[in-house]
Amino acid sequence: MNATVTVYTNQQVDLIRRTVARSCEHIDEFELFMNIARMRGLCPLKNQIYAFVSVNKPKKGSAEKPRRQLLPIISIDGQRSLAARTKNYKADDHVPRFVYDESLKNPDTNPLGLVSSEVGVFAYIHGDWHHHPAIAYWDEFAPIVEDWAEDANGKYKPSGKSRLDPRKKLWRTSPRVMLGKCAEMQALRASFPDEYGGLYGEAEMDRTESQQTFTDIVEAAGRERRMTAIGGSKAIIDWMIPGGELQPVDYGNLAAKIEQFAAENAQEPETIIAFRERNRHALRELWAYNKTDAIELNKMIFEPAEKALVERSSAEC
Repeated sequence: MNATVTVYTNQQVDLIRRTVARSCEHIDEFELFMNIARMRGLCPLKNQIYAFVSVNKPKKGSAEKPRRQLLPIISIDGQRSLAARTKNYKADDHVPRFVYDESLKNPDTNPLGLVSSEVGVFAYIHGDWHHHPAIAYWDEFAPIVEDWAEDANGKYKPSGKSRLDPRKKLWRTSPRVMLGKCAEMQALRASFPDEYGGLYGEAEMDRTESQQTFTDIVEAAGRERRMTAIGGSKAIIDWMIPGGELQPVDYGNLAAKIEQFAAENAQEPETIIAFRERNRHALRELWAYNKTDAIELNKMIFEPAEKALVERSSAEC
């Protein structure tokens, strides 16, 4: 497959970082996403590919760190563009096939009573065209979530009911289109495994995105409110350079840069503590942006530096 390599300007990279890759809170995640897009010849600015980071939080009280996984999501336009580039692809020769069950009709969870959708693609293999069909089932892909409601005390609790995720409106307004996209992505993946390995269709990932708990959604909304209140997504940092200017740093990259600074000054705990004091305001704002990063910095960098200073003082005495 001959992929077109796109060269982005600094402004375009920043735009990608703030839009289609905004879930990449760590610089390594963003770098990985951009390299995947480049290797596959997919353009984020054309909405062919975007990033979704899945966060698997440990049980409450566990000492484990949240596990983050980058999932590159490819739009239907990106899927078809990737397939066409192989020169061995033809679209299905008839419309998607749907199965319905009237008994499954439910205005909240399945407006049309859909059971499944079947879509195929043609792949040219061993000198001939082969039809590869795939079936996607509603109960495996529809983004159905537990409904939460406010109780008499003003607290949100599970209501015991389910519904289609209200953030995924197309699953209610265009359910056949969405389920058909899931089937088409499966057919493409089966026909061209090298091209689609490690990539996920936007429709088939809606269910995964919707598995966030209500608490996760509330926390995300609260973080957005806090970041708006503190005036944006960049911290102004004093890197302790004599005569150096203060530098703006994106909060998504701040923890990694502080870790690098600490590594460079590992033998000078007093410098690390002085850095914390000079940047106390920015570190408080990091807590608003990403509490996990703030806690880890304190645990892995600032607390050990304080301990090293105390031990040094004791030894000198």
